[in-house]
Amino acid sequence: SRQIPFSRVLYIEREDFLENPPKKFFRLAPGAEVRLRYSYIVKCTNVVKDAAGNITEVHCTHDPETRGKNPADGRKVQGVIHWVSAEHAVNAEVRLYDTLFSKLDPDDVEPGQTYLDNINPLSLVTLSNARVEPVLAEARIGDKFQFERMGYFCVDKDSTPDKLVFNRTVTLKEAALKKMRIKDKALDQAKAAQLVKDLAKLAPSTKLVTISQRVNKEELLELKGVTIEYDPDKVADEALLALVQQYELIKF
Repeated sequence: SRQIPFSRVLYIEREDFLENPPKKFFRLAPGAEVRLRYSYIVKCTNVVKDAAGNITEVHCTHDPETRGKNPADGRKVQGVIHWVSAEHAVNAEVRLYDTLFSKLDPDDVEPGQTYLDNINPLSLVTLSNARVEPVLAEARIGDKFQFERMGYFCVDKDSTPDKLVFNRTVTLKEAALKKMRIKDKALDQAKAAQLVKDLAKLAPSTKLVTISQRVNKEELLELKGVTIEYDPDKVADEALLALVQQYELIKF
């Protein structure tokens, strides 16, 4: 067991709020209620946006009679989301490891190429400004944890008391993943890496399943036929499609 501090300002996963949610979206939305894991039921009353129209704050009220129990009036609240207290959260670096090669057989190459041409440039994505529960400040090198809805992680040898570092070792098994195929676009590696980070913001399990070899010396990545894999219970189709369109990608 552990103590989890609660405060007026909380961080939640970006994927757990949609301003215009689709049907059967059971997380937070304007006027909707969800339960904060191990805590209260909250209801969204307002959102705050920056000059670019991005949502920066979600304002909610909480039902003080629902800590650890259902509402007395019998109303049903299906969604449950996780959170950390902004006041108490600890900064950490999180390293998301994926497959090293973009093909099952690294030696499956075109004439003049080597297995190095099949190295997956997105085999490691580093999130340098993650927030974790304060109890993890006591974590020691080699300690192992399950991060809820994200996967299994261990403390890296680079970790220090002033800079925690967690490595993802195993993703959570997803029973019913959907796939969205995208095509006809080349991204440089910096933009491709940013795409992976943006996919992870939608849901940690969302990722590029395959990525083709680089096609020229500028290391452009031809995304024709690349697949995005995602959990429809965690990512709304509309949210994923909006991201695809933001990168000017085309859905098959």
